[in-house]
Amino acid sequence: MDYLNTAGVSQRAFETLEHFVSDQPARPDERHTVVFVGIDGAAWNIIDPLIDDGSLPAFARLKREGCYGVLRSTECFVSPPAWCSMMTGRVPEATGIYTFGHWDRRNKEFLPVESSDVTVPAVWDIASAAGRKTGVINVPMTYPVREVNGVLVSGLMTPTQLGDRHTSVLAFQRLTGQPPANPAYAVFSTRIGATDDFSGNRFEFILLDTIDDNKIAYDRVQIDVYATQSRADAQTHVVPIGVFSPWVKIDYTVGDNTEKAWCKVRVMSTGRGDTPWAVSYSRVLFSAPDTDVVFTYPDSMAHVLGREFGYYFPSKFLDRAIVSGYTSDSAKWARFLREYDDWDLYLYVFTQSDNIQHLEGVSPVTREVYQTIDNYLAQIMAELSPNSTLVIASDHGFKRHKYAFDLNRLFEQMNLLDYRGGNGTNEIDHDNTLVFHNMWCLYFNRSLLTRSELQKRGVPVGPTESPRVALVNYLREAGRTLELGENRVPFPIEFNPVATDASGYAPDMVVVGSYDTYLVEFWNLKRPQANVVRLLRPDEQWNHTRDGIFMFYGKGVKRGIHADTGDIQDIAPTMLYLLDLPVGMDMEGRVMTQVFEPGELASRTCLLVDTFGRTARKAAAPDEERESLEKKLRSLGYIHE
Repeated sequence: MDYLNTAGVSQRAFETLEHFVSDQPARPDERHTVVFVGIDGAAWNIIDPLIDDGSLPAFARLKREGCYGVLRSTECFVSPPAWCSMMTGRVPEATGIYTFGHWDRRNKEFLPVESSDVTVPAVWDIASAAGRKTGVINVPMTYPVREVNGVLVSGLMTPTQLGDRHTSVLAFQRLTGQPPANPAYAVFSTRIGATDDFSGNRFEFILLDTIDDNKIAYDRVQIDVYATQSRADAQTHVVPIGVFSPWVKIDYTVGDNTEKAWCKVRVMSTGRGDTPWAVSYSRVLFSAPDTDVVFTYPDSMAHVLGREFGYYFPSKFLDRAIVSGYTSDSAKWARFLREYDDWDLYLYVFTQSDNIQHLEGVSPVTREVYQTIDNYLAQIMAELSPNSTLVIASDHGFKRHKYAFDLNRLFEQMNLLDYRGGNGTNEIDHDNTLVFHNMWCLYFNRSLLTRSELQKRGVPVGPTESPRVALVNYLREAGRTLELGENRVPFPIEFNPVATDASGYAPDMVVVGSYDTYLVEFWNLKRPQANVVRLLRPDEQWNHTRDGIFMFYGKGVKRGIHADTGDIQDIAPTMLYLLDLPVGMDMEGRVMTQVFEPGELASRTCLLVDTFGRTARKAAAPDEERESLEKKLRSLGYIHE
């Protein structure tokens, strides 16, 4: 088998990874190293204009001096399945990850996916087993953390308790009995909800007049945050009004519980005479030492990060106001951890690009996010050793869409889906629904998958056709021939069946393809639309496309070459090839030989093993750490209510 699909490239096969390790030095002195930078949601239609106007000099240099192209994502092109396929070299039918959650058919609910649901090894598992020093930082789908030969800090889907991403406006009142000693400032205290005793939330805001014009004109705020009732431990920050403070640690009340969190605070003018100032408080994260969630391997790395930076948290979907600042902090974390050890393989993923593009597409903040990543890439290129390769990739692309397509409304019209209580309600009646859609996955009610039930609902069943095959064929034909509205506008949708022996909690069918002006609704289990097709609001128009990006730079890489389209599962075997580690012959991905100079290919041997087998499932996260999928997706911004 020509695994590389390139004539003249030598190959050598080993029966297992263990046989390879026994035949090779654990960590050779002359070794090739790989630095991987993931950019969630990065797309050429966003990056290229920023290159053209001079905003991204590092990206421009990478295109001139490296190799680049389009990276085709998984069929369900959302983060969990896409990153899993990229890092394992396997398609979702092998990884078992298809979307953000898996459908529990017995209890009829979605449960969040996690790393223990993935039973094929990732590139860092293989590298670690072969004795390579490995740093895995902020890669989605790495929680619960697994042991590596180095450091692992989990990323997206880590169940830290964040509340939600929205900025809350807190009421406040002038403190009675405490007249200011200096008339040039006034003291206010927050009041959160109905909490009046301030037992769980201790703030004081001192508005400062810093303009010497003999008038009271407050233009700065001093923020004192008390961890206890004592003023002795106050954190004090003075910032301009309207500007977020530095991150401050607070206690906040959730029900009867007081919990710790990091936040940024700002004081804004309300424009109302009765309440001249409002306090905007963005509850976003926990610092590493304050959470019981173990998101690093080894455990001590959480305290290293807390000590070094004051705070750290795995990627979350953030409020617009702090995306840019968090990206800058992420670049600091990425640089610190890249320099923490002499890595053979180092991986870091930036997720804020996806975050801000969901919120507002291409904007000044989007530019800031990409410029921060660009600066980080410039640092890597300046420091990259002669025997190293920089690999950059995104899990999917992004673009503006005009229309949204609600498949569940379509299935209702086809007499395949029922909503509880009839049309207009917000909950699917799963007992009486034959098929429903969620995040490009279609799920059948297998207890209703009978010949008589299909015929009752108008699904034709051939005399020798199984009910499953009949429903699959019916849906595929219906999707391909869809025409909507009085003008019979074509809105074709392609549905593909998933193999019945696929791994994990597989859906029955998936939506396939990248559509031009319209998208299939991500999430509509609890938010059905009035019509099958609707115009998107401006704040909804930016969403995923299937085509992401890849870039290679370094030793042996072609220069200034567009390398056409690669598949997302090609990244893992290509990194293994660069690390002089064997590639699994059961991987669906292939080594991306098109990015390398012929001399580099001729100097290397492609090492192979039949299979890396399966990874053992470890204990799942405790129930208290597993939020419901709906709550998690709301924090990610995929649900807007």
